[in-house]
Amino acid sequence: ADKEAQARTAMRAAFDRVAALDRTLSDYQSTSELMRLCARAGQGPVPISADLFTVLEAAQTLARRTGGAFDVTAGPATRLWRRARRLSELPAADRVAEAHALTGYRQLTLDPQARTATLARPGMSLDVGGLAKGYAADEAISLLTSHGLTRALVALGGDIVVSAPPPGREGWTIDVASLDVPGAPRAHSLLLRDAAVSTAG
Repeated sequence: ADKEAQARTAMRAAFDRVAALDRTLSDYQSTSELMRLCARAGQGPVPISADLFTVLEAAQTLARRTGGAFDVTAGPATRLWRRARRLSELPAADRVAEAHALTGYRQLTLDPQARTATLARPGMSLDVGGLAKGYAADEAISLLTSHGLTRALVALGGDIVVSAPPPGREGWTIDVASLDVPGAPRAHSLLLRDAAVSTAG
């Protein structure tokens, strides 16, 4: 930014936008809009915000394109495996089957005219973790741009979005660590401008 005050104002607005999206999309906060929607699974259409609708619509597009390999209705399985990881023990086969029975992207219906979402069966839950941070980073970059900051980097964990590069540089340098497994590629760097990358996992 040309002035520190401009940078601080834009930065604060971007942080506020990300915090608002966290309150909407988090599956860790029981009071988030996403979790309130899940609590109404099996109860018919539920009106949702434009942000949640946008993310769910993108998720359903990806689900159709991947034949269900990408599926935000995998929430019951996500929670089961989070618990398994925390306890360092595999879940019982019957618990896996129960969780799997509550998943399936075709069980999530969106109505763009009414801007509603319907989860077909009670007990269903959503996990938008594959999209939420990227969407929030995109929104933060858009907000920074609207404040006149056209050269910025937003990093939310391993999800990174960049606009134009810093003055005098060809791009933003993003270091990618090597995985801690035998035969993994060595650490290297990416040079990005007006792009996004996820280095998580």
